[in-house]
Amino acid sequence: MRVQAALRKFAWNVSATVVLLLPSVAHGQVYPVAFSPDGSTLASCSADNAVLLWDVASGRELRQMAWKFGRTTPCFSVAFSPDGRTVASPGPDNTVELWNVANGSELRSFAGHTGLVWSAAFSPNGSMLAASSKDGTVILWDVATGAVMHTLACETVDERGEAVAFSPGGSILAVANSSNTHKSENAVKLWDVASGKEVRTIAGHKRVVNAVAFGPDGRTLASGSLDRTVKLWDVASGRELRTISGHEGEVISIAFSPDGRTLASSSTDGTIKLWDLNSGEELSTFSGHAPFGWSVAFSPDGRAVVSGSQDHKIILWDVASGTVSHTFVHIVSQK
Repeated sequence: MRVQAALRKFAWNVSATVVLLLPSVAHGQVYPVAFSPDGSTLASCSADNAVLLWDVASGRELRQMAWKFGRTTPCFSVAFSPDGRTVASPGPDNTVELWNVANGSELRSFAGHTGLVWSAAFSPNGSMLAASSKDGTVILWDVATGAVMHTLACETVDERGEAVAFSPGGSILAVANSSNTHKSENAVKLWDVASGKEVRTIAGHKRVVNAVAFGPDGRTLASGSLDRTVKLWDVASGRELRTISGHEGEVISIAFSPDGRTLASSSTDGTIKLWDLNSGEELSTFSGHAPFGWSVAFSPDGRAVVSGSQDHKIILWDVASGTVSHTFVHIVSQK
């Protein structure tokens, strides 16, 4: 089934579109989006450096979290802790900031990087935070103390971000280790979290790897690349299981469904695609962002997919029907 849900078809449906008037605030391109563990809240981060929390049921903005002295760089990552009480996002001065979801206060700043932070992820038990950076390293911190546990040396990314993802058991960290000048480094490296030692390098993409995600069982790893493909890998052996092709543009973001049967991918071709992982066949295509969606995530129950885009919008899609449940639109009021 191929579903195309153009944004304009739903924009006139009041139940499907939520327009927010925000006094004196002009939000920019939406880069990352993430669901809270219970699925009730969305977090987004944008080019204007604002971290926003949204109520999924109503589409209402709950709060904004911003730095007192502002920022000069965009925010490319946002992640909920496993208990849903905190959110991590890149901060000023190459740090990662930890925010209190309940009141929006800043709890802690994790320092150590010397370049722009690209991606951040919590370990499954919430005790560790990993972040990759333009400085070519990945740092693992103890969340409770802020102490650096490991610094992993990776290939410099030539202005491209390195995605990071913990395995479901928390013992392995996958890093999209990419280079525009060294094609052999367009790979995914697996690191042992306890020792900080590299386990293996998984290579096969022809261009920069943008995204990486573990399947729910921890046995399968997916990677998305500028070569327009998604590849599935066996974690234990590093063997390629399948190459998924169909996007006409670069793959920017990927996400597994909670049951591990479906993969969502966003691309510069302007579409969000859902793939059957048993067959590798395309299940659905959602079209609604202009020019394209930066990020994609499944809801914890697997019934919805959310995408954030350069068009300043966040779209919540119903997986079964392909229709738009909510469109979160940032509009500046004239007050």
